[in-house]
Amino acid sequence: MINTVLVGILFFIVVASLLTIVSWIAARFAQLYPKKEGLFAAGSKQSHSDEARPLSLAQKVLIGVVLVLTTIVVQVIEQRTGLRIFLIASYWCGVRLLVLLVQETMGDSRNSVVWCVTSWSIPTIITAGWMGFPNWVTLNSTGIMIVCAMLITMRHISPRAVVIISFVIMVFDIVAVYASDIMLKIVGVYDGMPGMLWVPKDWSLAGGFGVQNRIMDLGLGDLFFPGLSMIYIARIALEKNAIASVVGAYLGYIFGGAIAMSVSAVTHTGQPATIFLIPAVFVGYRLGNALAQPQVAQ
Repeated sequence: MINTVLVGILFFIVVASLLTIVSWIAARFAQLYPKKEGLFAAGSKQSHSDEARPLSLAQKVLIGVVLVLTTIVVQVIEQRTGLRIFLIASYWCGVRLLVLLVQETMGDSRNSVVWCVTSWSIPTIITAGWMGFPNWVTLNSTGIMIVCAMLITMRHISPRAVVIISFVIMVFDIVAVYASDIMLKIVGVYDGMPGMLWVPKDWSLAGGFGVQNRIMDLGLGDLFFPGLSMIYIARIALEKNAIASVVGAYLGYIFGGAIAMSVSAVTHTGQPATIFLIPAVFVGYRLGNALAQPQVAQ
């Protein structure tokens, strides 16, 4: 029991660290590449010169070629709809992530051969690794790639959108877990696919994907939705130089995960983790911000 608790705490520390790093990168991208106002974009209207530069013809051709090839490969390899969706999602989220990362590091050289090869090959390798050698490492790697890319894509999310999305997903989680068996059906359908991160009992790569082989697991939504809040917090921290708010959100995620894990251990049932994680992130942010204010004043 003690070992399980320690592993669970370490797991949430690792996940919180990942979310904090990705949120900081997303916030930095939001500063470097502003986006015009929209449903998920924060801030006022901006001039055309402040908007992200449009894709070049070469980039559009590359995207079209990759999309066609990916669709063909997926159709040939696997006919099941659920797996096909995950393959396309994981592959394209990975491409999106690598494009942004390479664009940041290479600047005006982002149209080079290195940019094309990197933005295509690494997501291909990760996704192919999960398809060809399905195990807890390749599955978790694919899931992490999906979440990271989605969060960076949503880097311009507004505070209002964060609140609305957070409220809706918490209500959905409560209904799906406590008032129906929706979540159990979802987990059953996508078991063994990159819809969650999980810690195996047997660290061997030959272990199966069943519930009996896991110490614990966490759905990708339990990373993505709190991550949206952490992106907004990171943007504020960059604007106001308030790093303590990010640290507070980081510790809040760990605390919320520990509470969710404790409730699950006591009740012996799965819990809707977002109802613990999202409020804990906001409370941690507020506490960190409050502790930082006296130092800023001095």
